Amino acid sequence: MLEQSEKLAERARWVQDSRLKYAEIKQRLTELKQEEAFVLAEIRKGEQKNAWEAEFVMLGGELRAAEKQFSEAQTNYEELDAMWQHEQAAILALTLVDGDACPVCGSMEHPNVALETSGVTKTEVDTAREGQSARQDALKAIAVKVEQKKWQIEQIVFASEESLQVLKDRQVLYGEELAEKEKKLTEMDDFLAEESGVEEQLERNKQDMIKLGEEKGKLQTVYEEVSKSVDAAKTTYALLLEDVPEEFQNPAVFYEQQKTLTTKITDFEEKKGHSESAYNAAKEGHYKTVSVSDMAGKAVLKADDALIVQRTIFKDIMAANGFADYVSYQRAILSPELLDEKERFIRDFEQRYHFVSERLKEMEARLAGIEQPDLKELQRLDDEAKRAYHEKAELWMGQKDAARKLSELSERFLKYLVETSEAEKAYADIGYLADMARGKNDRRLTFERFVLATFLDTILLRANGRLKKMTNGRFQLNRKKEKSKGNVQSGLELEVYDEYTGLERHVKTLSGGESFKTSLSLALALAEVVQEMSGGISLETMFIDEGFGTLDPESLEMAVECLLETQESGRLVGIISHVPELKERIPSRLEVTATNHGSTTKFFAQGL
Repeated sequence: MLEQSEKLAERARWVQDSRLKYAEIKQRLTELKQEEAFVLAEIRKGEQKNAWEAEFVMLGGELRAAEKQFSEAQTNYEELDAMWQHEQAAILALTLVDGDACPVCGSMEHPNVALETSGVTKTEVDTAREGQSARQDALKAIAVKVEQKKWQIEQIVFASEESLQVLKDRQVLYGEELAEKEKKLTEMDDFLAEESGVEEQLERNKQDMIKLGEEKGKLQTVYEEVSKSVDAAKTTYALLLEDVPEEFQNPAVFYEQQKTLTTKITDFEEKKGHSESAYNAAKEGHYKTVSVSDMAGKAVLKADDALIVQRTIFKDIMAANGFADYVSYQRAILSPELLDEKERFIRDFEQRYHFVSERLKEMEARLAGIEQPDLKELQRLDDEAKRAYHEKAELWMGQKDAARKLSELSERFLKYLVETSEAEKAYADIGYLADMARGKNDRRLTFERFVLATFLDTILLRANGRLKKMTNGRFQLNRKKEKSKGNVQSGLELEVYDEYTGLERHVKTLSGGESFKTSLSLALALAEVVQEMSGGISLETMFIDEGFGTLDPESLEMAVECLLETQESGRLVGIISHVPELKERIPSRLEVTATNHGSTTKFFAQGL
């Protein structure tokens, strides 16, 4: 019994250690999956970068080839154009006559006229120019692709500094370790399922050992008491034997002394009665001890008999299976370790069988006269336990199904990542151009703002000439090219450079008069630029409403001079103002006078 409990305790410790190892392996498995996913992502980025770098190198070769072709086409065009120009001079020279003026320089003499040499036609020159233009367009297109590919490569950021080959090696190692850990985890699941009842069996054995210990203590106490009684009886017997003299062994003497000893015998009988009572008590205790010893002996004999029976059965089984003797059977055993294990199992079974049989007898004796438990209540409790078990099992199945669905979603997600990566690769150029046009660049400048900024630079170039004149060279307008803070789009904000302070500041800081001068300069410049770029549209009339009242006399004089210069260029400039000083400078005007009966108008013109 003790040996079995020790074995069960050892198995329980083994199961506990296995559970700890199981938790460690499961934690390591989770970490391995996370590390494998990280390495896989890094490998994909590395492979993507290598592919793009290879494309970048290929595009670099195409760019150099395109540059060479463009250079050759440009050189060819310039040579043909120069030859054609010279040819035109030769054609013109054919019409020259000494004494007549040259239509180009007006000279009357023609000492060194151009001669026809190459015979290049205008068609050849145009073809060369078209070829040069096509090569230039191709060069620009390849240059854009090179910049796009460079930008794509720069967008790839690695979280690890290890090389791609090292990452691939790590992925292989992770895969092998994952397979090993999953296999080990499955084996431990099976083992723990098989050994799930060891701890319960160990606890039951502990309780049985405690009860046996208590019974052993009680028997030991009884045995000691019986031993004491036996010793007392032996002592009494020895004392009685000493009291019998040697002469009592002679019958004649005995009969002679019979009468004398009758009284003594009576006394002795009385003492004998007491001694017999003590002896009987000791004898009864001795019998109890012997009974316990006999039970133990019977158990040993029973075990021996069981062993003999098992050996007989074993020999019969050997003979039935074709083994002449035990030596033949021993030779047929393939694995001694397996045989030892089976033998240990048989011994354990026999011990358990013996123990359970004894326990069954004891339990039957103990349960005699005990009221039978409420089986319905126990059945109800068992049903509740089974129902709780089924609920837990269903919950576990649901969690398992959820885990399977999560795994499928993960696979689909990885598949979508690959498809997204391929789509991004296919539409990288279009996406790059779209992002650039929407302002997703380092300057946050959209295509519309870029076009407007180009026009604004041209307008500012014209406006600064007038603004410097109206401000005596103090102010100059500049377009703010720095990126604005936050997500605000930039590229069209204006700043003014102040020659007095040497600093730039926002146009919002200008005073009223300064703002009017700036606005007037921009308006005049805008009119000129629109007229130049509109393709035939002419802005012949301009009206300026108010604003002159904020100017000092000197600034007013400069503003009027700018307007007069604009008028001299052929434009009609109209001014709407209440400033009296303008009447002296404007020769032609329309005055509006307000009366109680309405407003009246009157024209004033120079000479009228």
